[in-house]
Amino acid sequence: MFPKENTYPSYYTHYFNLIEEKNVIEALENDLKQSKQFITSIPIDKINFAYDKDKWTIKQVLQHIIDCERTLAFRALHIARKDKQILQPFNEDDYAANAELNQLTINDILNDFDASRKNTIGLFKSFTNLNLVEIGKVGSYEITPLSIGYFISGHSKHHINIIKKRYLQQT
Repeated sequence: MFPKENTYPSYYTHYFNLIEEKNVIEALENDLKQSKQFITSIPIDKINFAYDKDKWTIKQVLQHIIDCERTLAFRALHIARKDKQILQPFNEDDYAANAELNQLTINDILNDFDASRKNTIGLFKSFTNLNLVEIGKVGSYEITPLSIGYFISGHSKHHINIIKKRYLQQT
């Protein structure tokens, strides 16, 4: 099952276009495997590299993926459990600016990514088809847990593609 067009903000389309799977659990699981393989391939001397002034380091980009996933997984849970409170957007730049990453190694980040994604997969496995299409509100837009799940996978792919292209000059 893939999200219906009116169940997510339009900017999600870019992220959805990066996903081949037509099952949200498979998309999350396949992305976990691919992302872990990529993260372990990052040269240690590049982890604190930023390709331009005022750009995040690779470590910050990876932490951003994790922070986003945690926030979005909570939103999916909130909506699936029919909590009708409107959730507020979050500022990813504030999260990045306030993340203390100096003490973290690439293995710490890899383990955190793995744990976060496995928790997300477990959460989505707990949802019924009805839970997945429950409508909730974040800021001014309506969204479903299904849309959030696909976005989590596409968001990770998007940022890994950026790391490959802009940070590591891979094609």
